[in-house]
Amino acid sequence: MVRSARKTAALAALVILASTTGLRAENNANNNKKPTITAASASADRTTLFVEGENFGQQPKVTVGTTVLRGVAVDVSGRSISAQLPALSEGTYLLAVDNGKFTAQLVVTLYDEDTQGGGSVGPVGPAGPAGPAGPEGPVGPTGPAGPTGPAGSAGATGAAGPAGPKGDTGATGPMGLPGSTGPAGPAGAVGPAGSQGPAGPGGADGAVGPMGPQGPAGPAGADGAPGAAGAMGPQGPAGPAGTDGAPGAAGPIGPQGPAGPAGADGAPGAAGPQGPQGPAGAAGDPGPAGVAGPAGPQGVAGPEGPAGSAGATGATGATGATGASGPIGPIGPQGPAGPMPGYVAGWVSGMTPGGAPLIKAGTGFSVIRGTGGPSGSYTIAIPEGSPARQFITTVTVLSPTAQIRYARIVRMVKNGTTRAFEFDIEIRDSANAMVDSEFTFIALERSGS
Repeated sequence: MVRSARKTAALAALVILASTTGLRAENNANNNKKPTITAASASADRTTLFVEGENFGQQPKVTVGTTVLRGVAVDVSGRSISAQLPALSEGTYLLAVDNGKFTAQLVVTLYDEDTQGGGSVGPVGPAGPAGPAGPEGPVGPTGPAGPTGPAGSAGATGAAGPAGPKGDTGATGPMGLPGSTGPAGPAGAVGPAGSQGPAGPGGADGAVGPMGPQGPAGPAGADGAPGAAGAMGPQGPAGPAGTDGAPGAAGPIGPQGPAGPAGADGAPGAAGPQGPQGPAGAAGDPGPAGVAGPAGPQGVAGPEGPAGSAGATGATGATGATGASGPIGPIGPQGPAGPMPGYVAGWVSGMTPGGAPLIKAGTGFSVIRGTGGPSGSYTIAIPEGSPARQFITTVTVLSPTAQIRYARIVRMVKNGTTRAFEFDIEIRDSANAMVDSEFTFIALERSGS
């Protein structure tokens, strides 16, 4: 037979070592969920292992300790496994089911039911005194919201936030229609004298003036150099005087004689014709600025020009600071408290060697010595309620002075025959030997099956 533990909640983690490890992905939808082991048992001949739970997949790998089981078969729902169980010695093993992506683990104890002594369950003892008050249960669910109260008066308006920064200048808007001509404005005051303007362009040539008087004669020019003398011919005989012949060609001019004294000035000659207009001389330096004349009368105002196109909208200024909050409305009435969770708690003494354990406090359960050993092993059974109940359980050992003892839950299961919720407790000392002791426990109801 295999003792099994049910995975319940954080308190039960003292009993169950459960973990999940990501491996490879499979196509089956069950393989994408974490498997859970809820119960395990063996056939009477200890050749077949049965495992109950969920999300096992269609081809899980099952191991007990380091032994990989053969002949693994899974039902179509992926909730039940059967596998061949090899011959294993009695003791505690780690049962693991790997669905290909995650692994569920459970600590189980293998033992021979025929070699474990144990009598029938004794009658329920008398009710003990009321036990100490249990711990406060978790807060119940929030009650339904009450009706909406009347609206509170409006809070005072918060102070206006500071103005945001000036937005960018918008683009020029479209041209507007010409406006009507406004009335003439009054004459403006005389403005200050303007600066000297640049020289104007040259005027047109004037008419030719009258001829001026004859200027004095200029000095005589120097004589030119004398030409060379020709060769003298021989003297011929004197011939008869002939008629005067035509004048011969002028002989070359003899050398220049010395200049004679200057003669008296002759009478002035007639005025020569007017020579052509010489080129315009360079512009002279500008004269000093003249005194500004008086300002002319104000001219009539011209028509108003068309309006420019509208500029683009400037960026929105920063949001002003939030005004002060209005007063807080009154707190609504508190909803009703949620129901307390059901629980079973007790104080048990197992100090009588070989004797039945004694319930010192608590009701709604029975306790006998367990099959885990002659000392330090106890089985607590809680009858099935209506509706059926499931529990998460924790146990605390009451150690004698100067002794170290600890308790653990090694099995939690619903008995298939009596339908009672059972859990086995072991108490050990610092040397890991099982010893009798007193202990307290509390089993809180939980949801689920």
